[in-house]
Amino acid sequence: MGTDSYKIALYTGSDAGDSVPLLSSEGYLQSNGTPISITEPSPCIYDYDKDGIDDLLVGSGGGKIYVFINTGTPENYSYNEGYFPLETTDGVVDLGYDAIPQAVDLNGDMQVDLIVGYFISDEGHTAFLEGNEPDSMFNFAPPVDLCSYWGDSTITFGSPMYPFAGDINSDGSVDLVSGEYFGEMFLFMGEPGAGTSAGSHFQEREPAFTVLSNPVIDATLQIQVEAAGISHLTIFDCSGRKIAEEQVGAGNTSMDMTNPPSGVYTIVLNSSGGMSSQRVTILK
Repeated sequence: MGTDSYKIALYTGSDAGDSVPLLSSEGYLQSNGTPISITEPSPCIYDYDKDGIDDLLVGSGGGKIYVFINTGTPENYSYNEGYFPLETTDGVVDLGYDAIPQAVDLNGDMQVDLIVGYFISDEGHTAFLEGNEPDSMFNFAPPVDLCSYWGDSTITFGSPMYPFAGDINSDGSVDLVSGEYFGEMFLFMGEPGAGTSAGSHFQEREPAFTVLSNPVIDATLQIQVEAAGISHLTIFDCSGRKIAEEQVGAGNTSMDMTNPPSGVYTIVLNSSGGMSSQRVTILK
């Protein structure tokens, strides 16, 4: 795990014979005899050189992802050959700030992909880097932002994103869970056949709601909710702070925006069909 001291702490597991594995602290991961030091490190395991031995990818607070090749064995790692920044055909991957990678086959093509939470221009995003064939010069295609399956709207929130992908409901499709800096978690359910050849978004659905007044210039936010039943509507500012919420039903609804200052806000609707988000601008 990454630490605030720019180091990567190592804990090894052991089978104690019960349902709870024991983890033992082994200190910090080292390279050339000294602890690895990366600003706000976020490590993940990935066999970069395809030699059957897991290597190390480390996201950084500066937005880059660094590759540490394991020249040892699966049982005894060695990162003594230095490290280098991850590259694609577009050059060094530089996502702004707070790069948080995970290696996973997101689009089901049997190639390991990379999803990376990152923060830029006061918004948290999740980038998708599609895995290339083993004989390709670069392991991944250039990053593209993941989009919600409600439509072609980029998944964004007002704080750094901490994504994890896996088949949560065991339906054979990859789902996406994303934590955010202020403590909330958001779930995006995948569906069979989700994603495109470019891997840029999940399967699309009709939008769950439409913003009828964007920008808001008269202090009244007007929304048309398409989702059936009762939904939970929440509005966040650019820092991820919740500024308003209420229960809404299908049809037109309005919210008083007299108090929030001018700026860009994120509207999140949680309904029986899932979660949908859109951005709105308030002008005073």
